Amino acid sequence: MPDIDPNNTWLPAEWLTESMLAGDFRAKQHIFWYRTDPRVLAAKIDQLALDNDFYVRACAKAHVLRQQLSWETLTPRYVEVFT
Repeated sequence: MPDIDPNNTWLPAEWLTESMLAGDFRAKQHIFWYRTDPRVLAAKIDQLALDNDFYVRACAKAHVLRQQLSWETLTPRYVEVFT
């Protein structure tokens, strides 16, 4: 994922790739879009595919994130906000 908001507020930094602002436009609100060097993205994919320790740690973190962000975990918060 590109290292931009909200990715960099939810995901571990080591999963993110450097990105640069590529442009913007106005729709209902101002929209910014970003570009990641395909070689940097490919290197991150290679890291996940080839570095077993990195992959195992990433899987463990993904399982924790999945639990933290699951509907089951967040339902009480949503109900509170909507009521």
